[in-house]
Amino acid sequence: MATSHVDKFAKVRGTTEAKEIAQTVDQAISGDFMGRFIVQPSGNGEQNMMYMTLPVIATHYLDSTSQWETVGIERRNEAVNYINTGYQRQLGYRKSDGSYAAWTNRPSSTWLTAYVVKVFSMAYDSAFIEEDMLCSALKWLILHKQTQDGSFKEDSAVIQGEIQGDIQSKDADASLTAFVVIAMQEAREICAGSFAVSELVSPRAGLVLHWPHAL
Repeated sequence: MATSHVDKFAKVRGTTEAKEIAQTVDQAISGDFMGRFIVQPSGNGEQNMMYMTLPVIATHYLDSTSQWETVGIERRNEAVNYINTGYQRQLGYRKSDGSYAAWTNRPSSTWLTAYVVKVFSMAYDSAFIEEDMLCSALKWLILHKQTQDGSFKEDSAVIQGEIQGDIQSKDADASLTAFVVIAMQEAREICAGSFAVSELVSPRAGLVLHWPHAL
């Protein structure tokens, strides 16, 4: 069947609109915009991670897109220094068992510890992140917060609700398990020399999430 003029117009228009949308996204997530993410971490164990995440994202994006010139080449050192500052500050909220809390006098948080694992993994190639500080947190999650059905439990909810998108619903448990499993995936290769993640994580974790091959 021959393509009508209407069909051709729709295809051209669709292609044009797609390009315009792509350009808008590129402009919104530009190197210049990412420069605003280069901030110094501060606050308690949750706030510090929120702020540390920003220069980690900026560095990851600007490295992968080679756009440092849009914010200033010299700002990469600034971003890495802030990542290292956030990392060192976060170690002050680390417990002897490898877990993390908003304050050391509070019970350890499953979600925060998984968040630390995820962000430290993202920053591993850019800054000085000690393998043990990352992998001991991962091991704590697996050995102490994994339930018999494969899900992960939270015994000390985070204080800063916005750090996890204010998840307060019947799906909160599944969201927590999904978040922990994703963090484990991020750290899997880094911690391969310390222990085999797949051997310690219950295969039921994937079943809880309906992910048959979660790890």
